[in-house]
Amino acid sequence: MKRQHRIFQKFLLFVLVFWVSLLNAQQYPVQVTPVLLPPYSLRLGDYATTSENKLQLQLLMKDLMEPSHRIKIRFSLESGVNSTTVVQNNPFINGFQEITLYPGTPILLTNIDLRPLFQLENLTGINAVNYARPLPEGMYKFCFQVFDSGTGRALSAKSAAIAYLVQYEPPILNLPQQGEKVLKPGEFQNIVFQWMPRQMAPNTKYIFTLKELWDTQRDPVSGFLSSRIFCQEETYAPTLYYGMDKTALIPGKRYAWQVQAKSGNPVVGNSATEDNGVYKNNGLSEIFYFDYTENCIVPIMLTAKNVGRGKTEIRWSMTGNSPGSLYRIQYRRKGSTAEWAQQESYQDMCILTGLKDETEYEYRVGSVCGNLYQTDNTSVITGSNATDYAYAFSEVQTFITDNKETSNSNIQCGILPQVNISNKSPLQTALGTNEVFIAGDFPVTVLQSQGTSGTYTGYGYIEVPYLADTKIKVTFSNIQLNTDKQLIGGILETTYDVNEGNIIKGSDIVETFADFWDGIKDAVGDLYDGLKNKDKLVGELANEFQKAVSDAAKNKGDSISTDFAKITDYINSPEFEEEFSRYLSDQQQKIENNEMSKELFASLTGSFITEATEKMSKNQILINGVYFIEIAGARIRPCLRSGWDSFTTRAKEMDIKGYIDYTINGQQYEGKLGNWTPIGLFIYNGKRIAGRSSSKMFYASSFQKDTFVGLTFGQGDPSSDSEFAVGGGIPLIINGLRYGIHNIYSDDAPLGLPLTDDPKKEDMKYLIEKSNTGYAMQNHAKMGKSILAYNSRTNRIMIIVQPHGIEGMTLDQLREYLIERGYDNAISFDGSSSATLVKDQRVIVQPALEKDETIPIGLTISEKTEK
Repeated sequence: MKRQHRIFQKFLLFVLVFWVSLLNAQQYPVQVTPVLLPPYSLRLGDYATTSENKLQLQLLMKDLMEPSHRIKIRFSLESGVNSTTVVQNNPFINGFQEITLYPGTPILLTNIDLRPLFQLENLTGINAVNYARPLPEGMYKFCFQVFDSGTGRALSAKSAAIAYLVQYEPPILNLPQQGEKVLKPGEFQNIVFQWMPRQMAPNTKYIFTLKELWDTQRDPVSGFLSSRIFCQEETYAPTLYYGMDKTALIPGKRYAWQVQAKSGNPVVGNSATEDNGVYKNNGLSEIFYFDYTENCIVPIMLTAKNVGRGKTEIRWSMTGNSPGSLYRIQYRRKGSTAEWAQQESYQDMCILTGLKDETEYEYRVGSVCGNLYQTDNTSVITGSNATDYAYAFSEVQTFITDNKETSNSNIQCGILPQVNISNKSPLQTALGTNEVFIAGDFPVTVLQSQGTSGTYTGYGYIEVPYLADTKIKVTFSNIQLNTDKQLIGGILETTYDVNEGNIIKGSDIVETFADFWDGIKDAVGDLYDGLKNKDKLVGELANEFQKAVSDAAKNKGDSISTDFAKITDYINSPEFEEEFSRYLSDQQQKIENNEMSKELFASLTGSFITEATEKMSKNQILINGVYFIEIAGARIRPCLRSGWDSFTTRAKEMDIKGYIDYTINGQQYEGKLGNWTPIGLFIYNGKRIAGRSSSKMFYASSFQKDTFVGLTFGQGDPSSDSEFAVGGGIPLIINGLRYGIHNIYSDDAPLGLPLTDDPKKEDMKYLIEKSNTGYAMQNHAKMGKSILAYNSRTNRIMIIVQPHGIEGMTLDQLREYLIERGYDNAISFDGSSSATLVKDQRVIVQPALEKDETIPIGLTISEKTEK
């Protein structure tokens, strides 16, 4: 028994000694703390050559009983979740200077001190080619361990700094677009170059390069690479203003440009334009070219509307071209490298046919820029043989065709029956609003028409006796009429619509206006005489016309309808005056040159006003192609895209019960496929549902759950207990203070206050406009925009959505528009081709396809009451 007890005691003693030894073996006297500093260099060679502090290594001998040690350090790189070693130091490190480490004395080393650890000759597991290339994207551990240089004893455990290495995408070029005709605006050059960061690494700056291409027959990319630099500048903003302080561009020449994104400082020994691997393709964008021209007029305000299965109507506007000018319309499937399909038109509209269902197309419209010549310059020609470079093309825009289920089936109506019409003389006058022509045995009342000399395009309505005199809307394109106003060529078309959207009811705005047109014909005649005689300014003539409309409304007395009240309110609004003055200015030159009769002017003016009032609803106004929608008592909620659905599909799904009035896109976002994160928090019901913190951007929030009692605006992250909040906005107006590109101070401000950033606290009182870096990115008339504004005095909100690529409005113009109407808060969300507007399950402003598939979140605005 005693022997067994003795054996048990020896066993316990052995176990105790073993665990004490094991514990002592794990207690290293030196602590190693590595830190990687962003932006992370993706090439190992950078850590051996850069003069920038990219890595810090803190060493501390914690055991004060240890003697001093001369140490050496070994580095290894591990990859993936399983921490597989891919690169490590050789047993002997050439060029490494031993370091003496004393108890209790910390030492801080950087990659500059540790360069030999990262030199290729001291590494195994990597060859010279991969050493100079960026590491593949993924998670890495930069591991370090300290050894006694004499005994080789490990003095520390292996410690690691963990980093997820990713290469950022280079920027996307926006303006001028590829192959664009850039017009010289006047005596001084004025071009805005603009690009969009897809992903932005810390401390990113851009190198803008512009080159002149002498050989226009050569591929622009190869021409750019072999040409000398015409202009090169560095900037931290995603835009560059090329004004009169820059080298003058020569009209008639072709230029190409490129932007390089760089993060951090240049690598020692590399060229000034070489990046450190943070951006793909060395940070270089694609190369765009443009032709610098003068005296060319480019089509603007392009619109596309599906008018049936496989058919889309394209419209545009022109200023300065005479009627009957030749236009070329080019279109193809988006993303295709095939030749453009094309057709020509002598009117400012055309209909594309034979299109595929549910397909996105891109298109552009060109107007003649100078004479049309054959390639050998021997004779003037027109038609399909004219060369492309004789046209000044608009920017490329896109549209999506309908699918089989929702497409409209065209039904021909008013086809000429077997009636012997002997009169073939074409009608020489214009078709005015409310005039009637005969198509077969149907009388057609005209609501809008363009054209003369017997050929007309427009729309109107017919009354069908066997359908209780129902008025059916019809359209016509390039029909021919004789002097008896009979259809002698072409067809009328109507569109079957299960919702009866093609039936013109008695309360329809366009019919209301047509019914009232006779009462203001004299005022239109006075307009024509005033423009011809130039005895008054255009603005005065527009004001007199507005007064005539008001007088005509008074004469109608109690019989005035609700629809007509809307028309008169709109015609007497500042928005209509601005649009109408611009229209009159465009017509005045034609009248002076005797290119327009009074009858044709009356017809065009009626069409202009009818079309303008059609676009107007109780709370929606369209100015320069920009949608302004004012709502009272709104409730704002998130529209969160899910799975692989597009954002617009999700917006329509959320409105399946019809309680949502409008949906717009939200903040800018970042990430990669399948994992897009909004910049700025999105909060709903007191919970954060998406986004990341963004201290430098602005938010809007509300704390009321059931009724809308107002929005609060501010900078940084919204309160986490908000009922609703969205951050990541670019400021236009915050609590009454304007925002812009530069700081603007009152006249009594002291001299020397900064033009950007915040002035001192005591100088903030002098600010009347505050600078913001994101503001400049969207302050361009052609940039798409989505804006949320709030009037704290009337408790009303306004959403503003501008399609990308149209000649719309700048942020400066939109900001002043809001201030004039009493709005004291406004922020802008993601712009460019992300701009989206969905109304009652109908996409009004369509984002680009790649944006529609990646926009993570948006805002729904509801004025209706849920049941």
